[in-house]
Amino acid sequence: ASVKLTGKEITGTTPETIKRLLPGNYAIELTKTDYRPWQSHIIVQSGLVTEKRNTLLTLQEIKPTLLSDLSISNLVNNADNTKLAVSAGKDILLWDIKNKTAVVGVNSALIRQQVKDRLTVDIANGKLEPLGFGPDNQTLLFQSKSLSNQYYLVLNTASGVIKLVASGRNTISWKWLGDREITWLQNRKLNLFNLTSGKNQILISDIIDYAWVDNNLYIVAKNKTGKIYLTKIDRAGTVLEEVAELPAADGYYLGKVKNNWVVISTLNQISSIWLET
Repeated sequence: ASVKLTGKEITGTTPETIKRLLPGNYAIELTKTDYRPWQSHIIVQSGLVTEKRNTLLTLQEIKPTLLSDLSISNLVNNADNTKLAVSAGKDILLWDIKNKTAVVGVNSALIRQQVKDRLTVDIANGKLEPLGFGPDNQTLLFQSKSLSNQYYLVLNTASGVIKLVASGRNTISWKWLGDREITWLQNRKLNLFNLTSGKNQILISDIIDYAWVDNNLYIVAKNKTGKIYLTKIDRAGTVLEEVAELPAADGYYLGKVKNNWVVISTLNQISSIWLET
């Protein structure tokens, strides 16, 4: 925040030390864009340091901009915050945040035009929900939930091209591997879909969970001895390294903090944290 002392603005912003003041009572004011100004007094005594700690500025009332008066659900944004994708009725709308404009990104008619599959009609009649943007900020993963099945598709928001990636009700844990590859778990099988070639491959079977960390694939699975290990694999599903043995659980969250692994495991709705030393 900017600082004013007896009405005179001080060079610099908080935290700020103001030197060479004569003893006395000083009016002080802190200001910051979009926040209410804060005012008080400080008493400076000879030979002492006066401190004003933990001052709280509160936001001014900001009037929101109404983007749509439609019933909206399942809102997702891309990483650079330029686009929003929302479910609106039977459509997925794409919002340009800067220009505050919207276009229909996906609807049943566009799916019928783009997706050439024996299940196209069922896909087009499903409820459409956006799931997340890819790292390129343009590719959108979305879902169509019909009465009989669930379908997962990718929309290129620049070209309008829609591709069917997967189907099935046991499809979970979607993760992007860069701009052109996407992975997911289905019936304990790790799948990889290449957006450029349109081909899907099963990398490895009978795994519990997986993660994409530091541009590498890691799985949680039983090894040959029956113990559960965090294991590094390549894109062909070949085991490269057994990193560490893990406690038994039905789900895992995997991450790193300063090169140390953090594993949050879930078993019977109880979470525990395991940290490699």
